[in-house]
Parts: sequence; structure tokens; C-alpha cells
Amino acid sequence: SSNDNTSIGRLNNTNAPSSHYTYPTMASTIAKLFNPAFYTQTAGYVVQRAHNYYHPLMRQNKATPLFHAMVGISAIMYTATYYARVYPDQQKLRAIKKQALEEYYEKHGGGDHH
Repeated sequence: SSNDNTSIGRLNNTNAPSSHYTYPTMASTIAKLFNPAFYTQTAGYVVQRAHNYYHPLMRQNKATPLFHAMVGISAIMYTATYYARVYPDQQKLRAIKKQALEEYYEKHGGGDHH
């Protein structure tokens, strides 16, 4: 019926008020990414938000800022250690396995040819 109140009926409702939000175009998004002012503005926004969140917590001697700092430092250290020590070893092992598979396929036929 025309007064269908299911989710599909609501989605197809042509009498619904139009949204005033305008979606950015791909060209404007790409232009924004190449504009240094975008990054300066974003960094300023992040710093302001962090200050507004953490400053009252610091004044109240809460443990939350310490905990967040510890988690952030741990994530950075884990990532740096992985890329400095583990990743090169993994790449060497992958190269050895790839060479062994190529030799096997050359000798026995078959392989990944797609």
C-alpha cells in the first residue's frame, strides 16, 4: 500500500524532506589533500581537542592521560620494532620460499600461472 511504514517504504518516500548536507566531490577531496593548509588546520584541531580533553584530567591527577600515553608509546615501539627487526627477516624468508617453489615447479611442472 502507499502508506507502507516498513523500512523499504520509508526509503522510497518521495515526500521526505531533502537533506541540506552536501557531499564533497572527488575533485574537492583531492584538492584538499594537496593543500598544506588542510594539514595545518587538521593538526591544530587535533591539538585543541587533545588539550580540551586531557587538561582537566591532568589537573585532577587522573591516571587516564598516563594510560593513554603508555598505550600510544607501546604501539609506536611495537611498530618500529616490527619494521626494523621482524619485517626484513620475513621478507628474506618469503624470498627463500618463493625461490624454492619456483625451483619445484620448474622441476615438477605446475605452479601459479595466473
